[in-house]
Amino acid sequence: MKFNKASQRDAFSAPAGGVKWLCMNRTLTFVFFVVISSFCLSSSINMSVGDSEDKLYEIEGDATQVTELTIKDKTFVTYFYQATNTSFIVEKELKTICKISQGKVNGTCP
Repeated sequence: MKFNKASQRDAFSAPAGGVKWLCMNRTLTFVFFVVISSFCLSSSINMSVGDSEDKLYEIEGDATQVTELTIKDKTFVTYFYQATNTSFIVEKELKTICKISQGKVNGTCP
């Protein structure tokens, strides 16, 4: 029994010329992901521990969720921003950022 090249391909083989398109598609997807990730995290990079609560509001705007936690007479406010998936914990008395975390986090600072 003779097989021609077309019938020897299995279901996972790319058609002729398709390999180049597949590699280009993966490359474009990766570049797109990197650009979007950089864009989403760019504003949170401008913030650092010790920055004021006012600067946080100026740069990030209104938080998606605000949570307040009091432990041993110290109050901490967590501002969560869904767009950047970032949480900023602010010591309420000092009005400064004491912790920055990826994801939705509630807590205190040391």
